[in-house]
Amino acid sequence: RALDCRRRVGWSFVSSFVPRGFSGDSQCDVWKRGFRVREAFHVENVSLFKAYMDNCHRMRRRHDDHEIAPEPISPGVGGALELFSEGMSISTGLSESVQERMLFHGTTLETAQKIVLDGFDSRLSNTGGFYGMGTYFASQTCKSAQYGFDGTIILARVALGDPHYTARVDQQLRRPPTKAGHTICCDSVIARPGPMRGHHSGTQSHQEFVIFEQMQAYPEYVLRYDCE
Repeated sequence: RALDCRRRVGWSFVSSFVPRGFSGDSQCDVWKRGFRVREAFHVENVSLFKAYMDNCHRMRRRHDDHEIAPEPISPGVGGALELFSEGMSISTGLSESVQERMLFHGTTLETAQKIVLDGFDSRLSNTGGFYGMGTYFASQTCKSAQYGFDGTIILARVALGDPHYTARVDQQLRRPPTKAGHTICCDSVIARPGPMRGHHSGTQSHQEFVIFEQMQAYPEYVLRYDCE
């Protein structure tokens, strides 16, 4: 079982670098094909997972109370991540209602050790993020690897809920914008590849996902990799 787990993690991780691992358009030219997953650690933090699940249930109830049908996640996260989720039977039973996805988060081993104990804390995030002071995830490892300075990436469950698709950079965001026609906020911010107002290059190259609630994500695996 451990060998099968590592094989699936490795396939998903490497495949997300190549076009078949991402179902939307991308202008990224950093396709790295020499990645090798050296270690894959499965996180088993019962109290943290319970807090994540409690947050998922609250999100679902909030959608029901306000009659919100979440916007679909588009483009999709890609075949590699979807296959990994299915193959490892990763499902909370809430995937449809809270739009749970498996996504990457680049970090250092030291920070990853803190995350697996206490969760993702956006209060400690970099204030220079283009889309606010939240926790950032990506569906492409070439983006997350920019922050995995010592060869560390977390593969996390993320409850994206009802997303706001941003068309411009806004570094001052501290929570998602209010949903159009409602009085409550969206649950996450998504920056899709393509033209982006306020971006220094005018274009968003990677698909990025931003959350602002600490228990809206759970670190499922810590991956250690190297690149030839």
